[in-house]
Amino acid sequence: MVRSMHDPYIPEISANKYALNIRFTRPDSDHRPRHCDNDVEFDMLFCNL
Repeated sequence: MVRSMHDPYIPEISANKYALNIRFTRPDSDHRPRHCDNDVEFDMLFCNL
């Protein structure tokens, strides 16, 4: 689970057995997702299912 500390950011997560990638997007004026260029503070929790 990834929780952003700032409301408009949406995490996109991809992973394989070597790496975990998290990209944050936010809607622009046309409500389309755009990649964010600044640092985003977030919490990450790993869970085993």
